[in-house]
Amino acid sequence: MDNLKTLMGNAYHENLTIEEVDAFLTGKKLADLSSGNYVAKDKFSKIEAELKELREATKDYEEVKKQVETYQAKEKETTLKQALVEAGIKDEFVDYIAFKVEKGEIANDDKLVNNVKTYIKDKPQFAKVAENEKPVVKKTIETSIGNGNDKPKPDNKAINDALRAAVKRVDVPQK
Repeated sequence: MDNLKTLMGNAYHENLTIEEVDAFLTGKKLADLSSGNYVAKDKFSKIEAELKELREATKDYEEVKKQVETYQAKEKETTLKQALVEAGIKDEFVDYIAFKVEKGEIANDDKLVNNVKTYIKDKPQFAKVAENEKPVVKKTIETSIGNGNDKPKPDNKAINDALRAAVKRVDVPQK
């Protein structure tokens, strides 16, 4: 009864007849708001159609946006790799150093080339050898455990003795 009183407002009075309530409700649309059906169906349908139309219209935009983002990412990667080559990184390490830049271990700012050069000073294995630089020749010690007729070089004596001791071979005196 309280709901009816709230609904009818000033039109409500004691001893209402069904005909009076029916006359009051004629032409009015009633909905149960708790169910969520409080938007007129024609309004909802109109908005739904507009949304569908907008989605269709922007479908091409989304595809173009993805293509532009892909192109920008590739361009950024190419620019980064060119800077790394310019900084003197060996080709086989370009991707690795690019990863280091993206990870933030090497600052990616307007001084990227200098930052990379500074980084590889401590890690020369990543750097290309310049044409005018002479590669460092590492001294190798030749050892021989042949038949004993080989004449060991003076700087090889200690290592040869260690090898012979390991295989329990007696050093044959040199003539």
